[in-house]
Amino acid sequence: MPSILAHIIYAMKNDIRLWGPELYLGSQGPDVFFYVNDKKHREIGNKLHELKISDYYELMKNFPETFFKGFISHLELDEKLHPIINSFYAESKTHTKFEYNFDELLSLRFIGNHFIENKWWKILKVDNIKKISKEFDRILMKEFNIEINFEFVYNKMLKNLKLLFQYPYLKKNIIAKKLKLIGIDYTYLYPKIIEKDINKLKHLENEFNKILEGD
Repeated sequence: MPSILAHIIYAMKNDIRLWGPELYLGSQGPDVFFYVNDKKHREIGNKLHELKISDYYELMKNFPETFFKGFISHLELDEKLHPIINSFYAESKTHTKFEYNFDELLSLRFIGNHFIENKWWKILKVDNIKKISKEFDRILMKEFNIEINFEFVYNKMLKNLKLLFQYPYLKKNIIAKKLKLIGIDYTYLYPKIIEKDINKLKHLENEFNKILEGD
């Protein structure tokens, strides 16, 4: 699963009229569940990743079009790039760190700043979350017999993104390190490209460019 920005950029292959927070939130797909740091929500995120794209065309037919198109784009990009990333780093923590490093590269290229300088909790904030949450909750109960509150998951994601990125350099140097002492390690989410990853990231970028160009 590529990280936040890669998914947003890919989702923007959709009609420009769909661009906005709902598309960008949808483009995070099941990854939203991973921001709730417990076993139950991680398992839901993994379970949703296991479904085929074709399954979602039926399951999500009642969602707002913008969110739906973003969600489908997430699954498409995972299918295209995940095998490459996994060939470099299959272990969860190093895999996620590599994805954030790829977002650093994309942020410098497309936005012109460092990844941690972007206000992700604002970029992904939507006004229509209650409708989206109600439909998500209904699907999870109907299809998987899982009782969940997607709005809670969503708000937890925004809270954690704000915790990580509101004051990025302060958080990186002080708060994240304190959290690590009590067993909550977010320090690896701050991009830091190391020399051994440069060629890997360039290869991934080339493949990403081909996808954006439609190859």
